[in-house]
Amino acid sequence: PTQQEDGRLWLRTARMQVCVQTSPLRLSFFDHNGRLLTQEAAGAWWAGGQLGVSLTCREDEHFLGLGEYGDHIDRRGQSQEMWVVHSYSAKDIPVPFVLSSRGWGLLWCNSFRGSVNVCPGQMDTVSCRAEGGEIDYFVMCGDEPKDVVSTYTSLTGRSPLPPKWAFGYWQSRCGWGSQDWALGTAKRLRADGFPLDVLHMDGWSDGDLRFSSARFAGAQGMLDELRSMGVKVCIWETPFVAQGWRMYAEGNRRGYFATDAEGRTLPVTAWVGDGLGLLDFLNPAACAWWQAAHRSVLSMGIGVVKTDGGDTAEVPEKAVFFGRKTGHEVHNLYPLLFNHCVYEGQQRERPGQRVINWTRTGYAGIQRYPCTWGGDQASTFEGGRTLVRAGINAGVCGIAFWGHDLGGFAAGRTKEYYVRSCQWGFLSPLSRIHGTGENVDRAIDGNEPWVYGSEAEEIIRRYA
Repeated sequence: PTQQEDGRLWLRTARMQVCVQTSPLRLSFFDHNGRLLTQEAAGAWWAGGQLGVSLTCREDEHFLGLGEYGDHIDRRGQSQEMWVVHSYSAKDIPVPFVLSSRGWGLLWCNSFRGSVNVCPGQMDTVSCRAEGGEIDYFVMCGDEPKDVVSTYTSLTGRSPLPPKWAFGYWQSRCGWGSQDWALGTAKRLRADGFPLDVLHMDGWSDGDLRFSSARFAGAQGMLDELRSMGVKVCIWETPFVAQGWRMYAEGNRRGYFATDAEGRTLPVTAWVGDGLGLLDFLNPAACAWWQAAHRSVLSMGIGVVKTDGGDTAEVPEKAVFFGRKTGHEVHNLYPLLFNHCVYEGQQRERPGQRVINWTRTGYAGIQRYPCTWGGDQASTFEGGRTLVRAGINAGVCGIAFWGHDLGGFAAGRTKEYYVRSCQWGFLSPLSRIHGTGENVDRAIDGNEPWVYGSEAEEIIRRYA
């Protein structure tokens, strides 16, 4: 219901009250008991091609959130850019949402490049800024922090429950040289008493979403044997199509890739190559085409798809997408579009079954397509501390099904870090051993427990 009192408009619900001052326009937010939560500090603003709003807070107020960032847990005094980038410091999933210690939350609904600044300097304000779009935000409150987060996820989406096996032991490495190597690893893990549930495969394909004929000549037999062991298989993909693929010519002809301003396919560069076609997931026909390309490999018995990439300079601001949307607006949304396409494609191929992605990047709402991991991190204890903070911040933002690279991703890991990382990793929601396989002692290589000796094997077996 609404009421007008003293020239102000009041909007009231069972949980909140909002006072709208009309001249000058300014909003104030109260809980159901009339306690002031926050108010616009000086109204919304537009200047120099940017726009934003600032909300007041108290000097003793603290904040959580802003996505999967690993620098701090208390966000007070922090300014965070809202731009999806890939880094070794857990910044792959920015989320413009903060949770106040005084029982309210703020969601800034704008996908353009911007920032959320929580009490910068000596200021008692939370400021949101963007380089385009509209001023659009939600304020919510609740008796408990979980009530505020629940309201946030009612707006941005909630995570479907993954299948039971997803909570088990995942074993991975950056690439398998052959199917005998991959299958032999799975057999040895089981023979040694490790409860392997998922075997992940980076580098399984030479293109066109098909198993490499050179390294996996008997892929179907391998998958059948793993299935008989009760082991699921996860495959890796990116949102890029290389010019050497059969699919590139078709996608280019049909306009399924992001373009330049003149409508020509825009070649992009990523760590997997140059001159790549960037899939335009805003185009329904392109999304359907990409989903159809998965049918063959999914029908072979693949259990999970790892969706990697589509961030930083890989989604250029100058790119043009379906509907004449620019990369400036789409960049932060691109991981959501990518994951939606792959997740929906799996659902259509497996009606009535729980499906999951395994993804690194995202924005507000990525929890709709579980699961996520903490990105490529340093194989050090400082890298591990970064991940602990990142996981807590991700959870505040509704990302419940989260994990990290057990053992450490980057080269240079030690036995001690590998074991400790696995110990706390098996207490995380999701548990995948993964990494480059390069250790301090370059004479040894691998991510498997036996690489680190019998003591490490026993500890990891117990935790797994």
